[in-house]
Amino acid sequence: MNEFQALLQELGLNYFDLTHNEDGIHFSIEVWAKPGSKLEKVQIGQRGELVSFIKERAVEGAANKGLLKSIAKVFGTNSSNIVLLSGGKSKFKRFSVALTFTDRKRISYYLEKLNGALKK
Repeated sequence: MNEFQALLQELGLNYFDLTHNEDGIHFSIEVWAKPGSKLEKVQIGQRGELVSFIKERAVEGAANKGLLKSIAKVFGTNSSNIVLLSGGKSKFKRFSVALTFTDRKRISYYLEKLNGALKK
């Protein structure tokens, strides 16, 4: 088990299909969307899903775009590295996340971002 998997388990965040190599990490997560929230925040739900409270309302895909930005911020990556896999019209969705390693963004960078966003 690598450091990233260990942190996900410590935080209680469920993940699926995790692959890890020298170029990066790829996995999928379940997200419970809470659109129209006054306060934007992210936390881990009781079933291990990521719960994202976003300001955008579920109108013409605005909430899905807001979720992409929210998830990208949690993991310290660009929203282009997040892909909606299922649940486009549901509050319960599954996203694919790709974390690409660069000279400045190694596993320690992503660990720090994730830790800062979800640790209580």
